[in-house]
Amino acid sequence: MLVVIFLGFGQPQMDPQIVRWFQAVDTDRSGKITAIELQQALTNNNWTKFNAETCRLMIGMFDKDMSGTIDMYEFQALYRYIQE
Repeated sequence: MLVVIFLGFGQPQMDPQIVRWFQAVDTDRSGKITAIELQQALTNNNWTKFNAETCRLMIGMFDKDMSGTIDMYEFQALYRYIQE
């Protein structure tokens, strides 16, 4: 009999700093970030908020399950994209 133990190889490793940022942005503690939560967390160089449509587009780029929100793994992908 073959026993296979799944160790979570399907999910990428989470950066602890990104986890903290995700938790700070996820103000309703739903485990998902909405475009509104993202907009509230982001500011431009001149200290103005990001445009709401820009935040919706950023969510859409990384929303793999098409939920209209991003989870922690999708947020990590967005963060890494912005850093490039």
